[in-house]
Amino acid sequence: MIKYLDQTKQDCLTLQATKDTVARWFADATFAVHPDQKSHRVYYMTLGSGAVISEQKLNTISSTEAELVATDDAAGPTSRFLLEQG
Repeated sequence: MIKYLDQTKQDCLTLQATKDTVARWFADATFAVHPDQKSHRVYYMTLGSGAVISEQKLNTISSTEAELVATDDAAGPTSRFLLEQG
């Protein structure tokens, strides 16, 4: 893994839409996985090639709440990004 990361550190992220221009976004969360008992959420959005990725620690009281927070967190930036793209 370290060798791969070292070889690709100069690579650039390229976002490119495919012909169908369908935006797809995925959100996931894991409950209380950090030493401080915080949950972890990650989401990414793609228009075909490349992805916009975000991850963050969060405080939740259940795995269901962690999943709902991750989905809600992903909706805002995704809609703003799509509005900016026209």
